Amino acid sequence: MSKMASLPTPPPPPPPPRPHRIVVIGAGCAGLSAARSLTNIPGLTVTVLEGRTRIGGRIDTRTMSNGTSIDMGAAWVNGNSPSNPLTPAALVGDSRSSALQETDWDSSRYFSAVGDVHTAAPSPPLSEQDLKRLEELSEVTWSLFKESQSGKLFTARKGAGIDDDLWATVESLKSSKFPGVKFLSERDQSLLRFAWLERCDLEYAAEPESMSTLFWDADYDQPDDMYMYREGFSSLTKIWAEDLHDIRLSSKVSSIVVNSGNIPGLGGGEVAVKISGGETLHADACIVTVPLGVLKAGTLDFQPPLSVEKQEAISRLGVGLLNKVALRFEDCFWEGSSSSSSSAEEDIPHVIYRVPTKARQMPEALETQFIVNLKPVTGDNVLVAYFATQSAVLLEELSNDKIQAHVLQILSSMYGEEVERESNVLDCLVSRWSGDEFACGSYSYVPVNSSPRDRAALSSAEEPLFFAGEACSCGEYIRNKSMNEGGFPATVFGAYLTGVKAAKEVGAFLKRKP
Repeated sequence: MSKMASLPTPPPPPPPPRPHRIVVIGAGCAGLSAARSLTNIPGLTVTVLEGRTRIGGRIDTRTMSNGTSIDMGAAWVNGNSPSNPLTPAALVGDSRSSALQETDWDSSRYFSAVGDVHTAAPSPPLSEQDLKRLEELSEVTWSLFKESQSGKLFTARKGAGIDDDLWATVESLKSSKFPGVKFLSERDQSLLRFAWLERCDLEYAAEPESMSTLFWDADYDQPDDMYMYREGFSSLTKIWAEDLHDIRLSSKVSSIVVNSGNIPGLGGGEVAVKISGGETLHADACIVTVPLGVLKAGTLDFQPPLSVEKQEAISRLGVGLLNKVALRFEDCFWEGSSSSSSSAEEDIPHVIYRVPTKARQMPEALETQFIVNLKPVTGDNVLVAYFATQSAVLLEELSNDKIQAHVLQILSSMYGEEVERESNVLDCLVSRWSGDEFACGSYSYVPVNSSPRDRAALSSAEEPLFFAGEACSCGEYIRNKSMNEGGFPATVFGAYLTGVKAAKEVGAFLKRKP
């Protein structure tokens, strides 16, 4: 009988697949929402790299000497319902209404900001006549503008038409009810200018002269009711970070290298993320959530370079600037002093507006047109003055002591010289978003000759790289009907949604990955 051949030894079972590693750059709202969403995908290891010593990004909750929390970056939540991911109800299934304070816009007071470019003179409450005229000018020019914009948008969507800056379009408006800007009195011109700055400065941190007529407001509307977290927006980011086990602070990323098939040490399709300290992390995919201002600054090196389309979008989109000065006082001198423009049952304004005359509109005047009373929010005697665009740039050059003295001088012009003389300031906080290397500005806007299609290009994946952040927020492209209008740019809500979207894109990418 022939000798039976020995059976071959069966091969060892294949090793279990290694978990996919995803690196998220940035622990702001977009980065945290992306990382949280990725934790729902099995088999992933998620590492979040943050250059700052804290999480939150442009959500910057600081603490005053008495423990009061002040948001020096993002501050407002639009709408308080379980469908809004920025509310406590969405996070813990409990309304926790005490965590949020609604802003009472009806209690707002308006003052006439008079003086010269160097000094704010005594600034009386805006008269009922001026308030009525302000509303009239705002309504008539808004109606005329939207009619003009609609016609220009129709042409632009067909691939034709020329964009212009927003203020030039406002100056061109005429009708039987509105003779044109140049025919208005100097006072009416100041009122009209304020009406439009109120729309541009705070929502987009940009001047109307730099914004696109066609697309400056091409985002979705949000609920009118607005809220602030009593203990600061960081109440939210701390909850978002609870389930993330690998957040590395003080980890500034210097370069992102994508494998092109000939880079030693990288497998196919992998990414090498280099940290300034010298460490390099290897990942299957990377979500980049750094602000548009950082991308424009060019401090983050991409190898190979990003696509031409994305680079052009980065170049065309704009970054605005809005800085805050928060002062805590021993006394609440701004309450109980009624004015003709106060409409609240209790004489407690949540917001104080200053309507500047022509001289006070100059950037060198360092005028603030918007002051928020945080006593209804925090219970403490805190005012936050907002400085936008060129005034915000100049503000960053001053010391905190000089800034404090300047704001006190403005407040004394409304509430009397004793404010400046006997103010008893207990705390002073100042933001400087332009000089912040991890922000390089406040938030994005659409300049002349840009469009929401640039936001779409910025947000598009270049696998294995994915992108998120408020500047990436946009709507869908519909031929001849929409050039990606929509989205929620310049908001925390928009940043959050782009993080979720990027995580979904990563999940789809990994399913296709061998």
